[in-house]
Amino acid sequence: DPLEFGYANDTAALNGSYWYTPWDNLTRANKLEYPNGSILGSGMDGWIRRSTGNGELTVARTASDANMYASAWTYNGDNFISACQRIGNTLTNGMLQVTVEMNPPDKWYWGTSRNLSIMIGDDTLYRGEKADSITNSYYHHYAARFGFSGTAYNDMRFVFYDGIGNLGATAVYGTATVDTDKWYRFIATLDLANATYDVNVYDMGTQHSINAETPETPVETFSGNFRRPIGDDNLTELQGISAISLAAYGMQGGYAGTNNVSGAAGFDNIVLTATLPEQEPVVIYRNPFSTRTYTNIMGNARHTPLAGAIDTFGSSQDDWVKRNNGGLSADITAANNNPHLRLSDNGLDHAYFMQELGADITRNVLLAQVDMRPPAYWTWNYHQAALYLGDDRYWQGNRNATLAFGKYYALCFGFESTDTSTDVWGVYPNVSIFATDGDGTGNYSNVLSAASIDIGHWYRFTAEIESAANTYAVKVYDMGTVQPTLDTPTPAQPVASLDGLRFKMNMRKTGDPEDRLNALSSFSIAGFGIRGSQLFPPEEQVLVDNLLFSVKRTGTMIRIQ
Repeated sequence: DPLEFGYANDTAALNGSYWYTPWDNLTRANKLEYPNGSILGSGMDGWIRRSTGNGELTVARTASDANMYASAWTYNGDNFISACQRIGNTLTNGMLQVTVEMNPPDKWYWGTSRNLSIMIGDDTLYRGEKADSITNSYYHHYAARFGFSGTAYNDMRFVFYDGIGNLGATAVYGTATVDTDKWYRFIATLDLANATYDVNVYDMGTQHSINAETPETPVETFSGNFRRPIGDDNLTELQGISAISLAAYGMQGGYAGTNNVSGAAGFDNIVLTATLPEQEPVVIYRNPFSTRTYTNIMGNARHTPLAGAIDTFGSSQDDWVKRNNGGLSADITAANNNPHLRLSDNGLDHAYFMQELGADITRNVLLAQVDMRPPAYWTWNYHQAALYLGDDRYWQGNRNATLAFGKYYALCFGFESTDTSTDVWGVYPNVSIFATDGDGTGNYSNVLSAASIDIGHWYRFTAEIESAANTYAVKVYDMGTVQPTLDTPTPAQPVASLDGLRFKMNMRKTGDPEDRLNALSSFSIAGFGIRGSQLFPPEEQVLVDNLLFSVKRTGTMIRIQ
């Protein structure tokens, strides 16, 4: 009985690696600020462009040693770029050390703005949230900022932004000479409780590995206050340290920084090390722009995979098994203190996660229930999050052309998209409720509801399945933004009703072909085109909870006394 199985949900910290592609851009070209653009613009590894600049950040590679880095460039110099990424954690106390290396342009090419820096802030910075007051807009939602700046075209100096207590900051310029041919390592130490930070700057010479030793003596030092402290006011205080931003204004370089290499600017070798109170330091983010890794050290983010490798049971929980050939992940997580299933991936993939029902349903009425929170959008031309029901041959996952498991299911329902092509953001934005309607011989079409879907809401699907009649009906209820439990009452009115649906493949009767279903004996949770893993926006994930199957007996009762 699955109700008696204790699922593990906290054995592993969230972590992962991402491999960067040389000469691809970190961000998409599209640029909008929240809420207009929301998080649709995320590009490689979840990097997202903020503000209105037309500059670029390209993963470049040196010809001599294939050392990869992020090259910031524009065609003419009179432009900028601001790119943000999550760090996989939300830190509210302890110490954070931020190491980043930067190479400035040989001079500034813009009379309006001249800056090369990194900002460390919260999700408001990442999401590009705009307030009525410029003071409270995303580009001021940071704790620490440092790098290079100047007041004239040939003025290149180290700079540090010191908070002045009224949500503002003052640029403090260094006195050391900057050699624009060199890379410099900035090491910032942030005291999250006291809202202060120090920065030491080291001359690293030519470009080098992330493992290169730091020189003993810094060439410049700074010390000051956060621009915004960490607190509970989401308008004037940071909700924690959860994002970084790479900003470059007034550099040049030409295409990918290759036409005028010295005029472009560079970022490389970013390392974030967190030390929580009474704990040892942990590297939570490491990015030399070849392979990025991260580890979430916050206890409420721990998880455990639902199933192991494809078609294997040894490392799976509760006899769940992953079928077909997809790589999409399903993890049990206890986030929000309510264990549930999370489907996520890096984009173009899928998977079926299957389990036996524990009974062969051939008559009476099967009642099926599942709660799902859909993704904000889809990232693949195959896009679906659904519950399937089939017989034992469906569960067995055969991929042989004539015996393929996909032939042996009766129905499925959940979310999909009406979009057949991507929008300008490269995603499929429509999310719709659907259910299959078949002809009993293996053919089907998807019936879609016109109901509007509120992204961020949970939806309860209830299906009444008459196996003897090969028909079913689905009702869908809006459960709100708070994750429901199995005991949460179902609302009185559904937002969608799909009635009179027929099985894709009928139940087998005497004389029927062998491909008809022997029973309803297995089910799967399937996902296609779902992203949201690692450092991509969590709104891209699909969350699943509260599976419930029950039988409603039908027929005539005869009482004999």
